[in-house]
Amino acid sequence: MLEEKVTALLKSLPKPLRQQLVPLPQMARQVVHNLRFGEGSLPVAVSRAIQACSGIRIPPESFDESRLAEHLRLRVEVFGSDEEPLAAGRDLKQLQSELGKQAAATFSAAPDPRWLQDDLRTWSFGPLPETVPIHRAGLELVGYPTLLDQGNSVSLRLLDSAVQAQHEFRFGLRRLFCLTVPRELKQQVDHLPHLNSWVLVSKTLPQPCSLRDHLLEMVAERAFLSLTPWPRSQPEFGLAVATGKPLLATAAAEVARAMLPLFEAYTQVRRAWERTNHPQYQSTRQDVHDQLTQLLAPGFLARIPWAWLIHLPRYLRAIVRRLEKLSSGGGSRDTQQLPGLLPLWNRWKERQQQLQTRGLFDPELETYRLMLEEYRVLVFAQELGTAISVSQKRRHITLIVNLTSGAQSQSAASRELEKVQQRQLLRLPGDLKVCLQCLLLCREGRNRFGIVDVDQLFKLCLDFDVPV
Repeated sequence: MLEEKVTALLKSLPKPLRQQLVPLPQMARQVVHNLRFGEGSLPVAVSRAIQACSGIRIPPESFDESRLAEHLRLRVEVFGSDEEPLAAGRDLKQLQSELGKQAAATFSAAPDPRWLQDDLRTWSFGPLPETVPIHRAGLELVGYPTLLDQGNSVSLRLLDSAVQAQHEFRFGLRRLFCLTVPRELKQQVDHLPHLNSWVLVSKTLPQPCSLRDHLLEMVAERAFLSLTPWPRSQPEFGLAVATGKPLLATAAAEVARAMLPLFEAYTQVRRAWERTNHPQYQSTRQDVHDQLTQLLAPGFLARIPWAWLIHLPRYLRAIVRRLEKLSSGGGSRDTQQLPGLLPLWNRWKERQQQLQTRGLFDPELETYRLMLEEYRVLVFAQELGTAISVSQKRRHITLIVNLTSGAQSQSAASRELEKVQQRQLLRLPGDLKVCLQCLLLCREGRNRFGIVDVDQLFKLCLDFDVPV
């Protein structure tokens, strides 16, 4: 059955890749002979075996396991603590989607009531360690205590993911600061310049938001969460409050400086949008509408990291320039650029939907999302510049294409990869480093984002200046 499954995987490849491996039955036999078990998933193992026996590089993410016959797909059964089956099927993603939130809720229902508290408005729950050992069914697990923002209070919970716990801790801790100094925060927000006009503009967002509430949260974040490390005990929290209160006026001024260009740019977007209401621009307008819906989603002001929030006006100005170019004869060029962008965008949306269904957060996916905004600026409004230094030198394309397509011999590609890792990767700016790390890991079949293949990803980062 293994050879049958490998043959089916080969048949699932896109035609340009599949044609390099014909005759497929013979290639399948060679692959099975060269398979190394226990080292990654089957697509990863098959990719390595193909390269070992033929020198041809096939990205593991190019295999489409959804096209396999039913009997060739792994059947998974999930059992509860009572050893009764909860669900079964051959679609792992579907099972994760169905049971993910249920599993998280079960994990959070810790036997120790200390980690299951609601309606908290002060730090009255003792120290908050980063990890807590949990003993269940003879196993020792690790839980991650965190605070959940409930709007008018916070809740204390144990999560099964350190990344998710840290993500939620940011919002829960910020809510606790807001509940501790509400009068001082309100005073700062009430005196923000242009506040009334911003409130009016916020009502025209794709999905209107409670602007005043978000401004309170933003000022609190700038005043208190910019201080590190974040508090994990009542004494530390009290010290953070005392240290951050004198910074509230400065934080409010920073928020005002960020909001003014943001709402000015959004007003320009609305005007440009109205001027391009023509059927011939439908594909571009649909893409822009989709972009704005995600970029300005409910709560975006309070949820997006500050380091990227200050770039939102430039992203909006890029939309304005893109729409303006439509009416000056740039419609055909815009349409030509969409096929290179939409697959990246659609895969992000698909992955984001999967995470939302399971109640999860992926910081790397967030970074990728914002890198896509930089990519849009690069493609549609390059004159505005990007957050990362961009070079017009194209010599790096050959290097990356060779690394990812298998055009070089395996030994040559390995030498070039080692050169990139040793000379470049550790010296890069943070965001570009993440992008290239993803690219290199794709080559090894361990795509950290899980949403893009190599051929698509290199379009995102090839123009960035990487000294060789």
